[in-house]
Amino acid sequence: MSHQGDTVAAPVGSLLTAWSKRAWSKRSNNMNFFSYVVLGSFSYAAGWAIRSYILDKQPPPEQPYNLKHPAILGYMGGFFIIMLIVSWLLGRYVLGHVAIDLPFIIINSLVATFVYSFGLNPEKVRYDVPD
Repeated sequence: MSHQGDTVAAPVGSLLTAWSKRAWSKRSNNMNFFSYVVLGSFSYAAGWAIRSYILDKQPPPEQPYNLKHPAILGYMGGFFIIMLIVSWLLGRYVLGHVAIDLPFIIINSLVATFVYSFGLNPEKVRYDVPD
């Protein structure tokens, strides 16, 4: 039995590995301000998407949605857990932290969850400008 797919996959995989190592070695191992703005934008967009495509499609709840509503707290808790994993992956593969960097992981996850809450929070803010 011929395994031609294996012979093609091995060189492609090693080529991608070599390219990614070379690409990352040329970059500095830190996240700049723009990287955090992009991460914050994704966090806000995720909250907005949950609000727009899931919460707004459901019938109105007995208790209005706010940051103390059980559904909102559940979505925020789930996002925090996801961000713990994403922050660990960022620290490990982007920043090059060999050991688990708990302060980075926790603070990055908390800030991303805070930004996520602005997108998720369906409260309509009114800006009443004084006369």
